[in-house]
Amino acid sequence: CYLRTGHGEFEQVEYYMSEVTRLGADLNDPDSVLFGMTHLSNTLVMLTRFDEALQEAEKTLAYAREHGNLHYQAEIQRWAIPICHLRNGDVAAATAALEEGMEIAVQIGDRASEAFCAYLQGRIAMDRGYLQDALSLSRRSQAAADATGFPASRALGACAVGTCYFTIGGTLTEAALQLHEEALQLVDMPSGSSLASPVWAEVGHCVLASGKVDDAKHLFHRALTERTALINLARPSALIGTIDVALLEHRQGDAAHTLTELEEYVAERSMNDLRPAVLFTAAAVAAGADDHTTALLRLAECRDLALDADMRIMLLDVHVAKTRSLRASGRLDEAATAEAEAREVAASVAADISDAALRATYLASVEARFA
Repeated sequence: CYLRTGHGEFEQVEYYMSEVTRLGADLNDPDSVLFGMTHLSNTLVMLTRFDEALQEAEKTLAYAREHGNLHYQAEIQRWAIPICHLRNGDVAAATAALEEGMEIAVQIGDRASEAFCAYLQGRIAMDRGYLQDALSLSRRSQAAADATGFPASRALGACAVGTCYFTIGGTLTEAALQLHEEALQLVDMPSGSSLASPVWAEVGHCVLASGKVDDAKHLFHRALTERTALINLARPSALIGTIDVALLEHRQGDAAHTLTELEEYVAERSMNDLRPAVLFTAAAVAAGADDHTTALLRLAECRDLALDADMRIMLLDVHVAKTRSLRASGRLDEAATAEAEAREVAASVAADISDAALRATYLASVEARFA
């Protein structure tokens, strides 16, 4: 499991974990059964077979509860179950699983499960615009991951804190880039590469926003081509990054071609949580072709989904992009209204930051975007 998963050899893992489960049942060994069931669930998620994964994961959780095994109750709820619920757009179910997983992890001293639970909780908080909560949870994930000593987990923790800093912006940007560099060094270690794909993709987006196009292009390429445990899950983010690079380099045809690949990949797997990001990217491709009518239509669809999911960070991006397209179309009064809507979202995000210095830093970085 550990050797083959890290290199993305999922079909082999699926076979062996099924065998572990069968042999554990033959031997009446619940721990072996739970190991096989948990890691089969994880593998099905990595294969993006989410419906099967959720079914297997819920069976695993029921079996772990039946046998009073707290370790696997925490492990199955730290990743497989919440990932499937998030894919289905059910944030409440994902949050409930993570909260129970975190409670058990703390009870039994399982720092690995604590790290993963805090990591995903931080992601949810970030999407919803609770930046101070996201930063606190990401720091908790980093501390728990560091306590495990595993480079792959430590890389995810460092990357998450770095992305929080980058999202807040301003004076925290340099610290963000330093943490991302640390994450890249950790995933380049032999025992750190298993979770490298999302780190490469995420850092790629941040370095691209910093103007380092060639570095970003290299990171997106690695995320798309080097086989790791999370290569399939990280693919949409890496494809979006590849599109952003193509638009910056004025390769409109390449951007449109990759957008089609992205749309098909997400649709085939019903990755509902990624639909806003796909629509936002489609709007960017249309705007890059000076088709602002289509761009505004895609942004309107994205806005509706972001509102339904309470994704305030995406909503802010939508209003900023809408402002640009309206200005480019000469619709200046509507652009002013869109900018006012963007400022309103930014103000609501800032209102949930109790730390005065952090709030000021965030508002200054937002103001720079408008400038």
